[in-house]
Amino acid sequence: MSSALLQVRQLSKSFGGVLAVSDVSFDVPVGRATSLIGPNGAGKTTIFNLITGALQADSGTVAMNGRNISGLRPSEVAKVGISRTFQDLRLFLHMTVADNVLSSFQGQDGERPWAVLLRPRRVFRQEKAFRSRALEIVKRVGLIGRANELVGNLSYAEQKLVVIARSIAMEAPLWLLDEPTSGLDTPAVIQMLKQIRSLVSEGQTVLIVEHNLRVVRDISDWILFMSDGRLRAQGTPDDILSSPELRQLYLGASTTHG
Repeated sequence: MSSALLQVRQLSKSFGGVLAVSDVSFDVPVGRATSLIGPNGAGKTTIFNLITGALQADSGTVAMNGRNISGLRPSEVAKVGISRTFQDLRLFLHMTVADNVLSSFQGQDGERPWAVLLRPRRVFRQEKAFRSRALEIVKRVGLIGRANELVGNLSYAEQKLVVIARSIAMEAPLWLLDEPTSGLDTPAVIQMLKQIRSLVSEGQTVLIVEHNLRVVRDISDWILFMSDGRLRAQGTPDDILSSPELRQLYLGASTTHG
């Protein structure tokens, strides 16, 4: 395992007396794909919310590159370098594919009114460079033929690729991917896995919540297994997915929200 980019230590969170996450600690190593798995109700979504600041922990810490980010707001966590995707995608449906990707670049001078007024040439050059880069990213995820299409006109599988393209544009060191292959047919799953594996091979760090165990085995370098709010085990795909006890916990647990 590589050195840790994200460090979670003794994280706990309860709702109305119900312990959703209990004393959870783990590392996410640099340049690897780590999967967070477990039955519905295990606490996986709560972990994502605690890491990104959508929820505040009752106790414990989250650190990024050794910096304690506990207590930061979601916008502040994003600036630290954590990008999160959601199952509901959260795309701009009435904008084109290219413009969705373009909007994800950080530090655009065109977003500052004073820069537009005082440095119009610089703003123009930067926007031209960003648009060129956006098209490169759109091509990378296989959507160059749809670059000028409204996102709302795309298939669900294509929209999920736009989400990946937007994450690339953000250049965040860490991605939190929430069920990236859910709702996809087999060819679309293969395409999504190809994109993620390619990026990880280039050094991207990802933490993935995924229910499809075949996908988990195929994409993971390391697996974190949760059940009932606790981290029950961690290890390689062979270690975790070959365990009869863990498979029984995974397949035989409740179907409440996770």
